Amino acid sequence: MNARGFTLIEVLIALAIVGVALPALMLRVQSVSENVGYIEEKSFAYWVAQNKMEEILIDYRIKKQFPKTKLHDEIEFAGREWYWEVEAETTAMDRMYRIVVKVGDDEDNILASIPGFVLEPERRVE
Repeated sequence: MNARGFTLIEVLIALAIVGVALPALMLRVQSVSENVGYIEEKSFAYWVAQNKMEEILIDYRIKKQFPKTKLHDEIEFAGREWYWEVEAETTAMDRMYRIVVKVGDDEDNILASIPGFVLEPERRVE
C-alpha cells in the first residue's frame, strides 16, 4: 500500500516559512494601523483649523475686524484638546493680510496649517 502524506522535512520547512512570514505580516499590520491613527489625527487637526479659519472670516464679515497679532489657545474637539494659533502677516499688496491657522497637539507639534487672505477695508476720512 502506498501511503501519501508529508514527511517530517516538509513539515519543518513549512513551519520555517510560516515562522518567517508571520512576524513580517504582524509588523506590516502594526504599521498600517499606526498610519491610520496618524491620518485620523491629521484629519481632525485640519477640521479644527478650517473651523477656526471660518470663525475668523465670519467675524471679519460681521465686525469688519480680524486678529492682527498672534493668538493661541486650546479647544476641545473629538474628545480631546487641540492647540491652535492664528497669525496675520502683511503682504506686498496694501491692506491685504495673510492669515495662517495652525493646529496640533501643542506648540511644537503642528499637524495642520491653513492659510487665508483678508483685505482690510479702506478707512474713510471725514
